[in-house]
Amino acid sequence: MEKVSGMRLFAELAIKLGTSTKTNERLELLVSYFSAAADADKVWMIALFSGRRPKRTVNTTLLWEWCREMTGLPGWLFAESYHVVGDLAETIALLLPEANKDDLGESLGYYLIRLGELGKEDEAARKEFVQRCWAGMNQEERFVFNKLITGGFRIGISQQTVVNALAKATGAEASVVAHRISGDWDPASTEYTALISGTGGGERAVETVSFLSRLCAGGSASGVGQAGGMAGGMEVGWDPGSVGPARRFVVCVEPRRRTDDGEVSRIQGIFVAACSGDGARWGDHRV
Repeated sequence: MEKVSGMRLFAELAIKLGTSTKTNERLELLVSYFSAAADADKVWMIALFSGRRPKRTVNTTLLWEWCREMTGLPGWLFAESYHVVGDLAETIALLLPEANKDDLGESLGYYLIRLGELGKEDEAARKEFVQRCWAGMNQEERFVFNKLITGGFRIGISQQTVVNALAKATGAEASVVAHRISGDWDPASTEYTALISGTGGGERAVETVSFLSRLCAGGSASGVGQAGGMAGGMEVGWDPGSVGPARRFVVCVEPRRRTDDGEVSRIQGIFVAACSGDGARWGDHRV
């Protein structure tokens, strides 16, 4: 069986997810990807689908010019093609000649790391890299690659679907997976096993989830102080709007994330457990 590169595997996934409208079908596509992809690419995929998209490193005018150079098309014909298609990434993918080799063999991580480095390189180096990639990619890869270059990579799929797929692929609870992939972590330095096991990414939240599960199972508020200390900066306490045997214990987590301009922002995630005699029932993870 022919081995498929990490980038080609991801491009196939992205195209299939973009054309599918059935939740269960999307879930199975994601589970299959997590079973087939290399661990490092799984981390990059999780990052992309949780909003950690690369910034634009090449402007669209340059992409337009480099594509015209490779195709030999006159400007008016390129413009007409773009007008009909309506999307520059797709237009370029359609107009470029067939790839001159079967597969470049590079991982998804390789391209994302290189795209991050391109911003520091001169125009000649960026042109050489982009045109070399185009020459060795199939149409699906080029489309996804172009979306990543322009910072326009988006697929209408919820993060919860990705969480559910990870849970199914790893055998972990979906709520625990959601906590583990939240927070501030770098896909370039985070290992998949560490991220999924809770030793990377949102490990503090996982520790608190475990504690609160035991707390709720007993239906007692004893140990709340311990939860606050264990959370290390999380805000914990009973929801003042809930009363009786189904009182909710709320944990507010504010992981630090760095914005495009270098400023550190805080994004609040809320984890809610309903405490009753039947044990813990975890609600939504809202960010």
